[in-house]
Amino acid sequence: MFALVIVAMTGAAILQIVAPEYMGSNAAYGISTGWQREIGFWNLAVLIILVTTCFFTMIGSIYVRFCSR
Repeated sequence: MFALVIVAMTGAAILQIVAPEYMGSNAAYGISTGWQREIGFWNLAVLIILVTTCFFTMIGSIYVRFCSR
């Protein structure tokens, strides 16, 4: 499930930054290239936070598993 969220958010971020007209044409508030790009950069920031959290959670669980012996 986590991988699906990462893939979906990455695709949305790329489309919103590179092709804001396409993404805006399907939005309820219409085409606003600046707004679409802002959402794309927001998605990138959230992706960095999610991947970092997942990485440190995995490292922490590995550390606990091997160092608690």
